[in-house]
Amino acid sequence: MKFQSILILILSISINGYAQNNISPKIEQLSKKKDKGAEDSFLIGQEMLKISQNDCERAKAYLRMGDAKCKNMQYAESIKYLKKADLLISKCNLIEDYFNINFFLMLNYQELDLKDDFNKSWKIVKEIAVKMNDPEKTFMIMQANALFNEKNRNYSVAIVYRKQISDYVEKLLESDPTDLNRLYLVMAYTQLCYVYLKDNHVPEAQYYYGKIPALSEGISKEDNYLLDIQYLVKAMLLAENHQLKEAREWFDQALLIAIQKKYPSTIAKISEERLHYGIDNKTERQKLLNVIIKINKEKLKESDKYSSTELEKKKKETSKVHHQLRNSIIVGSILLAAIVVIFVINRKSKKRLKIKFEKIIADLQQKKNADSTNIFPVATTENNTQASKSELQISKIMSVEKEKELLQKLMLFEEGTEYTSKNFTFSNFISALETNSKYANYIVKQHRGKSFNDYINGLRIQYIIEKLYNHPEYLNYKISYLAEISGFSTHSRFAQIFKSVTEISPSKFIQQLVNAQEKK
Repeated sequence: MKFQSILILILSISINGYAQNNISPKIEQLSKKKDKGAEDSFLIGQEMLKISQNDCERAKAYLRMGDAKCKNMQYAESIKYLKKADLLISKCNLIEDYFNINFFLMLNYQELDLKDDFNKSWKIVKEIAVKMNDPEKTFMIMQANALFNEKNRNYSVAIVYRKQISDYVEKLLESDPTDLNRLYLVMAYTQLCYVYLKDNHVPEAQYYYGKIPALSEGISKEDNYLLDIQYLVKAMLLAENHQLKEAREWFDQALLIAIQKKYPSTIAKISEERLHYGIDNKTERQKLLNVIIKINKEKLKESDKYSSTELEKKKKETSKVHHQLRNSIIVGSILLAAIVVIFVINRKSKKRLKIKFEKIIADLQQKKNADSTNIFPVATTENNTQASKSELQISKIMSVEKEKELLQKLMLFEEGTEYTSKNFTFSNFISALETNSKYANYIVKQHRGKSFNDYINGLRIQYIIEKLYNHPEYLNYKISYLAEISGFSTHSRFAQIFKSVTEISPSKFIQQLVNAQEKK
């Protein structure tokens, strides 16, 4: 979460130096004080709260405390403090702080996947930005758009916003060449390099990273709030260039900083990237995977904690309603009946799901000893018998020798990964087989029993299933990422094809694999 909030917070309190008439100099000083990490930032907020003399000052204290909890992935606590700040700020008419409170609320809601609450805060943020007509707020909206797309792994779109941010800070530095603005540009380039790397634009990432050393001259490392991400980018660039020893050293440095500052989300990010490049032995990879799983579980606990808090609040509100006991009994009876029905349906559904899952795994294991690379039967016995009877007709299409040659090329093609490219077309397929469209269509239909599109989609699904089964770290990736690496244009298209091929949705298949892993 540090990746999402620190740069924004620095800019929001520093670029314009906004003054508050009802805020004492001491509170202003503390609100802008640099911290050594999430816990230190929270202590600063507590100090502000102790000396606050009015609602406006208390609102600033709660804002600082809420931001600190957000960085530490304690989202439920963060929302609690930010809501306190929101309640107090309404009495102060401080539009700048009102913007920041809703901005950070929005980031918390995004992390907890609370879409309705997120949309509400996002709407407020955009409305305030329009009213203020302030370049700084436009900048923060760009930050938000970049973050949303990064979270959803839409890196090509995130690049657009990150480039706009870098251009903005470049102009800021040109008009005001201070060390602080140089630091802002270092951090902007760092984030731009990261999304370039995630979208496989290595030369562009290398270009912008090459500008960072000169910009960083004279700037203390302690002032660079994104130093761990900067080191992460350096490690990724080295890994891309196959300098594995050096990459490990920079991954270690990045992780050390994130651990010292106690930023769980950054620790998870660094671990995921290191795992992605596969530069460690099996034992080290398992350690990284365990770290990621632990942090993800903590995030789920935060979601449950927030849900429990909201549920408790609603119960207190309900206690004021007349005839609560009678209504509760009615609702309880309905819920009980629904649970019984759901339980019965769910039990049957789980049984069917287990049978389908076990069949997929059995086919996958059987495939290791089979000549064909397709784990799902595609050409029936009847088709093969009919093909044998019509050998004379087939020979008119091509010779037996040619057919054997193409079949061999087809099997070699299936052993590769060309088909995982999003832009893979029938023309690419023809080139891979070094043949013409007529022969290519024939060989797929005759020996795989499918149309070209169904054949390619089947290979892609098979590719992902093997990845999930043979590489447990893929079980932690989002469906959108799995869709991307297997060549599907959208999350929904991937899910649709996956289910049509396996009769199980991707999420349910992954859950079954996770359950199987835990039992081992």
